[in-house]
Amino acid sequence: MRPAAACLLLLTLGACASSGGYVRTDLVWAEPPEAFYPVGLERAVIVARDCLVDRGFVVFRVDREGPRRVLWARRGPDTLVRVLLRRDAERDRVALRSIAEWHDRDHDRWIRRDSPREVMSEIDVRLRER
Repeated sequence: MRPAAACLLLLTLGACASSGGYVRTDLVWAEPPEAFYPVGLERAVIVARDCLVDRGFVVFRVDREGPRRVLWARRGPDTLVRVLLRRDAERDRVALRSIAEWHDRDHDRWIRRDSPREVMSEIDVRLRER
């Protein structure tokens, strides 16, 4: 494993295990995007929100930080998904990242899981069809 990838993995695991809270968003922003789409930022937000709702999630928060948007969605009390979108003005596209977390009630902490594939694949199909 490359040293940079190993370091990023250790930082991510450390953030999950030590804080007891959610994985810090800045760690997710440091990871490479899952995909790029030639659409506007607000269009990507609408599509991501619709896909999350279609899959049974409740979008309860949208953070707006300049060219970045973070959609927070929950399904039940123990499953949390965040979809992170960032507008790349130079190339006129939107970068997409996501993170899924599960609440471990025994240890009262959130554990990172793989990206929610069913949601991400639906977002991918809708953004590519334009």
